[in-house]
Amino acid sequence: RIASVLSEKATQMHSFRALQQKAALESACIGTIDAFCIDFIRDNFERAGVTPDFKIASKEQLAVTESRVLDQVIERFMISEPDCFRKTAAFLGAEYGAGNLSKAVHRVYSYTRSIAFPDTWLDDVCEMYAPHEHFSDTIWSDALFGYAFDTADFNYAALTVALNSIDDEALYTAYSPALTYHRSVLGEIRTAARDKDYMRIHTLTSQFSAVDLKRVKTDSAELREHLKSVNDAAKKAIAKIGERFGADEAECMNDTDNAGYCVRVIAKLVKAYSSALYEEKKQSNTFSFSDIEHMTLELLCEQSDGEIMVKDSGMSTRFKEVLVDEYQDTNDLQDAIFYALSDRGKNLFLVGDVKQSIYRFR
Repeated sequence: RIASVLSEKATQMHSFRALQQKAALESACIGTIDAFCIDFIRDNFERAGVTPDFKIASKEQLAVTESRVLDQVIERFMISEPDCFRKTAAFLGAEYGAGNLSKAVHRVYSYTRSIAFPDTWLDDVCEMYAPHEHFSDTIWSDALFGYAFDTADFNYAALTVALNSIDDEALYTAYSPALTYHRSVLGEIRTAARDKDYMRIHTLTSQFSAVDLKRVKTDSAELREHLKSVNDAAKKAIAKIGERFGADEAECMNDTDNAGYCVRVIAKLVKAYSSALYEEKKQSNTFSFSDIEHMTLELLCEQSDGEIMVKDSGMSTRFKEVLVDEYQDTNDLQDAIFYALSDRGKNLFLVGDVKQSIYRFR
């Protein structure tokens, strides 16, 4: 179709440029990322360690194979490490069954199929749960203390503006004690969050008792409603912060350590499952699209110290331009392939609309 349109333009408009584009079309590689990867692996089957007549499995075939292999992996885990299995299963809410653990492993595995370097990603996630003595030393503290600080700071400022806006003496006398008290609590929370003092926030929120606004007759009905709204928002903010700091620091660290233990077990099982599943697919010479994409990436590049290092310099410089349409529907794995094929992104042109992303819908 492209050739036909270019021929038509060359004839009707006497366009030499159109003729040039039609001639260049012969060497262009136009198609889906999956089609490109399939052709690439067939051309490089020896390097990929497969036969050139491999097939792409249907969803039904994959589901059957994945279920069987996962059951085998979980069963071996139950037999070889029974205590570890029971602890992990209990954390997932099923002390004597493997259902929740199997679901967790399969869900994480499925997610990693769209990741360029799954094992590295799993190792990084495990590192996030590395044991620490204090919560403030964990990677989670920045997010939690940041939330507490921002929430307290916003509502502190809102209460300050509200207090300064009261020009009715009766209204000020009735409302200022509650507004001032709630502001002082938020101010202390803000300071504690800045200092990363977990227990101080826990104590402030757990011991917090809201002060009610006193009844008052006033002609400033609109201002009164506004002050009530600001005060209610401040009380809700303190309660929300309290929900996140409900446990004391020791309990919080214990929960984090248990979660870390569970994460490391799941990561280990995902790696074992991935390896066993790939061998099963290799035996049947039947793969998924993501398998082929991972094979392609493995031949094109590798990761070193967080950087993508191109291995196949010939493929990296083969294409003068690499154009990707519907870029919003690509994933991390495919993005790494584009990077490797486009001379490290130097000649990569992307077209997409994030509002149409299938991943956003999901």
